[in-house]
Amino acid sequence: PVPELSALRGDHSVFHELAVHAEPYDTGIHSRAYEAYAELDLADVTDPVVISVLRSSGGEEETRIVIDPSAMSIMIDRSRSSLFPGTHKSCITGKLPELENGRLDVKLFVDHSIIEVFAGDEACLSSRIYPSLADSDGLTVSASSGLTVPRFEVWQMKPAILI
Repeated sequence: PVPELSALRGDHSVFHELAVHAEPYDTGIHSRAYEAYAELDLADVTDPVVISVLRSSGGEEETRIVIDPSAMSIMIDRSRSSLFPGTHKSCITGKLPELENGRLDVKLFVDHSIIEVFAGDEACLSSRIYPSLADSDGLTVSASSGLTVPRFEVWQMKPAILI
């Protein structure tokens, strides 16, 4: 992502040594416009790590970012991203870059109906989604075999002002 995006950063939340399990960890972040950064240590992880964005309170709607170290893949899973009929719900998949010492940095940009994912500054995925529920604004993290995320940060995004 271009460095100029950092000028749009607003309120900041940081989680250190975040313990996540199969049950989604609710970050308490509720927004439709933010930047998130996850530092992941995947050295001993074989099951997928899931970051769910624009998740409704009951989980009926969510868009899942699925990081699968065993398949060396990253995916935007849109299968539950909207309850509107006729919306595209196919998955967008990419290849993870080679992991250095099992580490992977993931940057996410969520802007209402656009999601961009950068993995290791090499893989980039983007997608449009159309959440239908007013409360589809949650952010959760899960990993079925358990995982400690060394650092997870979220910045609320301020609107860009055109001059």
